[in-house]
Amino acid sequence: MQEQTGPTALDAEDLINTLDVSGFESKGHIQVKHLSHTHDMIINWMIANPERNLRHCADHFGYTQPWLSTLIHTDLFQAKLKERQNEVFSMIASDVPTKLNALADLAVEKLSEKLSSVEDPKFVLDAFDKIMHKAGYAPASQKNPGGTAPQTQVNVFTVSRETLAQARQGMFSVGEAVDPKAITVDVEVTDATGHTPEL
Repeated sequence: MQEQTGPTALDAEDLINTLDVSGFESKGHIQVKHLSHTHDMIINWMIANPERNLRHCADHFGYTQPWLSTLIHTDLFQAKLKERQNEVFSMIASDVPTKLNALADLAVEKLSEKLSSVEDPKFVLDAFDKIMHKAGYAPASQKNPGGTAPQTQVNVFTVSRETLAQARQGMFSVGEAVDPKAITVDVEVTDATGHTPEL
């Protein structure tokens, strides 16, 4: 007696019970009535093996490639596959930042321990340089002529007491209009070192 390959009698019965073949000739396609545990396993296999093709999946489950192709292209199977992919993606996406933060904490701890025990000045300088570079304080170079240090602009405005008093009086006066041209403001422009640039 020759051993049967492909779907077993139970699998064929599963196929008949889950596929709606009524109107196949007129509609030109088959739809799944409900998904079985086998279908869930096929979905899981497809998600776990995205680099593998339909032939590998059919071989793994002992089905023919045309039957598997018919199954996976049904609307119900595609909807369940998308739902499962979204579940897996959300689990992975929410877990990655947590793992990255834990790795960063571990790396900082290990580096702190290593720096406190090492006497090699070259290692200390190299570690310091890399940390400062990643923190945005890299020195200028040909590739990075301006450096990556954060640029900060500080604006200092000086107002005389009379101008401030005049502005306050105008704000608190009820019903009185204040002519903006009557308020004078003296502005002194200085750079970060306190020098007045020529304008």
